[in-house]
Amino acid sequence: MSIFRSAEMKFFTIHVPKEDTYGVVERLASHNFVQFIDANSNAFHRPYTNSLKRCEEVLNKLKILFSKVHKEGLDLP
Repeated sequence: MSIFRSAEMKFFTIHVPKEDTYGVVERLASHNFVQFIDANSNAFHRPYTNSLKRCEEVLNKLKILFSKVHKEGLDLP
């Protein structure tokens, strides 16, 4: 055991068919002891990349909106 880890860890490589990926990742992620490492070096050509960019843009706009509302002293429901 390393001084940098609180428990022994093992590294596994799994290959999952594309159509099963979301289900497998969801099931594994429901356990708090799983960490994922993406083996694909080019993460910008993923089918969900555009969705993530849109979500980040919406979050940024919401942060700006909330800061302006807070600056004006208004309460949101």
